[in-house]
Amino acid sequence: MSTIIKNIKFVWRMWKKEYGRGAAIFTFFALLFQVLLPVISVYLPKWIMHEFQMKIEDSKMILFVIGVMLAYLVLNIVSGYMQSKLSTDLFIMRIDQIPYVMEKSLDFPHDFMSSDEGKITIEKAKEAILSGNEIGPEGFFNNLTSIIRNIIVVVIFSILSAKLHPLIAIVILITSSIRLIKDYKNQKWESYIQDKEKSIFYSRFNTYQKCIDTKLGKDVRLYSIQEWFKNKFEKLRSQSFKIYSRRYNNQTSSSIIAVVMELIRDFVCYGFLLYEISEQRITVSEFVLYLGVISTISIYINQAYQSANDMMRNNIIIDNYRNYMEADIASEDSYPCHIPEADGYRIELQHVDFGYRDKKVIDDMNLIIEANQKVALVGANGAGKTTLIKLISGLYHPQRGKILINDVDISLVNPKEVYRVTSLVFQDVILFANSIAENISSSIPTKIDIEKLEKAIEKSGFAKDVQKLQKGYETNLTTFIDEGGINLSGGQQQKLMLAKALYKDAPMLILDEPTAALDPIAESELYEQYSDLTKNKTSIFISHRLSSTQFCDRVLFMAQGKIVQDGTHKQLMEVDGPYRTMFSIQAHYYQEEVKDNE
Repeated sequence: MSTIIKNIKFVWRMWKKEYGRGAAIFTFFALLFQVLLPVISVYLPKWIMHEFQMKIEDSKMILFVIGVMLAYLVLNIVSGYMQSKLSTDLFIMRIDQIPYVMEKSLDFPHDFMSSDEGKITIEKAKEAILSGNEIGPEGFFNNLTSIIRNIIVVVIFSILSAKLHPLIAIVILITSSIRLIKDYKNQKWESYIQDKEKSIFYSRFNTYQKCIDTKLGKDVRLYSIQEWFKNKFEKLRSQSFKIYSRRYNNQTSSSIIAVVMELIRDFVCYGFLLYEISEQRITVSEFVLYLGVISTISIYINQAYQSANDMMRNNIIIDNYRNYMEADIASEDSYPCHIPEADGYRIELQHVDFGYRDKKVIDDMNLIIEANQKVALVGANGAGKTTLIKLISGLYHPQRGKILINDVDISLVNPKEVYRVTSLVFQDVILFANSIAENISSSIPTKIDIEKLEKAIEKSGFAKDVQKLQKGYETNLTTFIDEGGINLSGGQQQKLMLAKALYKDAPMLILDEPTAALDPIAESELYEQYSDLTKNKTSIFISHRLSSTQFCDRVLFMAQGKIVQDGTHKQLMEVDGPYRTMFSIQAHYYQEEVKDNE
C-alpha cells in the first residue's frame, strides 16, 4: 500500500508540473462531470415520467423535455471536452518524460548501464512511457481517476437502492462480488502467465525471428537450418496453444458466472420492483429510476474493480519508473578530487582486479604508463585488452585496487573529468544518423570548429573519401532519417572514428584496433602518421597486427588478465617468449602469402 501512495504522489507531481497550478481544479471538475453524467442519465427518465404523470399541457411538456435534453447535451459536450483535454494533456505528460529517461541514463555509470541489471533497469523505465496510454503515468492517472469516479457512483447508487429496500443493495453487491471473485482469480493467473509469456515465449520467438530476418538469415538459408527453426516454432506454438486454451476457458466460465449472477439479480430486484408498484408503494417514475439504478450499479462496480486491477498492475511499472528516476546519482559537487590540467598525463594501476560474473578478466594488475608515452597493447583474443582500456578511461570501475591519473585516484573524480582527458576509438563503430561533421565533432552545427574539423579529417586519412561526396562533411550518414544519406564502409567508419578522437584532441589517446577494417595502404599511411597523431599525448594502441608495435615506445603483451611481457619491440624479439612466437607466426604467414602471390 505504501508503494501505491508513493506512486500516486509521484504521478501527481508530474501532472502538476505539466498542468501548473490549475491541475487540482481541472481534475476536480473533470471528475465532477464524470460523476454527474451517470447520475443524471438515471434520473432523466424519472423526471420526464414524473412530468408526464402530472398531465401538464402538451406544449409545456415538449418544452420541458427539450430543455432537459439540451441541458443533458451541453453537460455531455462539456464533459467530453474536459475528458478529451485531460487525455491530451496526460499524453503530453507521458511523452515529455522521454528525454528525461534518456538524460537520466547518461548519469548512471557506464559499467552499470552495460550490465544485465542496467539494461533491465532502463528497459523497465522505458516500458512506463513507450508502451501506450494504458501503461505508465498516463494509464496510472486514468486508473486513479476512474476508481474515484466509479466508487462515488457506486456509493450514490447503493444509497438509492437501499432506500427502496436494504436487501436490494445487498443482492446487487453479492451478485456483483461473486463475478468479481472469479475475475480476480483469472487476473492473478493472467499476471503470472503474462510474465511467463514475455520472458519465455515472446523473447524466444523474437530471438528466432531476428535470426531469420537479420544478418544471420543468410546462414539459416545457406546451411538449411529451416527445419530446426520450424521445430522450435512448433514447440512455442504448442505451449502457446495451452495458454490460450486456458485463457479462453477462464473467460468463458467468467462470462457464464456473470450471466447467471445478472439473472439472479434481475429476478430478485425486478421482481421486488414489480411487487412494489403493484402494491402502489412506489410511483411509475420511481419504478423507472430504480430500474436504471439496478441496471447501472453493476456496471460501475465492475468498472471500479477493473480499474483497481489495472492500477495494481500499473503500480509495478510506475514503481520501476519512479525508482529509476529517483535513483541517487552522485552529483558533480560530491567528488572530493579533480584531475588538474597538465602537460602530460601519467597512468598507474595498483593491484587492479576486474571480472564478469565468475570470470576474472584483469588479475592483480600493476602498471605504470608514463606521460606522453606511446604504448602498444597486444595479446590473444580474450586476454583483457579492451577491458583494460575501459578501466583506464573510467567506463568501468575496478572491483579491487586503484587507477590513478597523475597520482589522482579516478574513483574519487567525477567520471566526466576522466572522459575529458581521454579520446577513445573502439573497434565496434556506432554512427549517429546525422552529418559527418556532427558525428566527428559531437556538436550541433553552429558550434563546430570548421578549421579543427578539417584538420582532423585530413590527419585521419578520411579527407579523400569526404571530398568525393557532393555535400562533403555535411553529408548525412545512414538512411534512417535522410533517404539521401550514405552508408560508410568498415574502413571509412574507422577513419571517421579516428577523426572524431583527433577532433576532441584529448591528452590521452586510446585506439582499439583502429586499422582492423583498413586496407593495407590506408593502414600503412596511418602508421606513418602515428608519431604525429600522438605527439604530446599518452597513447595506448591495441592491435592484433604486431608489425604496428614498432611505431610505439613500449610493448605490453597481455595473457589471462596479466602483463606477461613488457619492453620495446626489439627487446621482446631478443628473448624467447609469447611476443616473439606470435610475431614470427604472423611474419611467416605474410612471407608465405607473398611467395604464393609471386
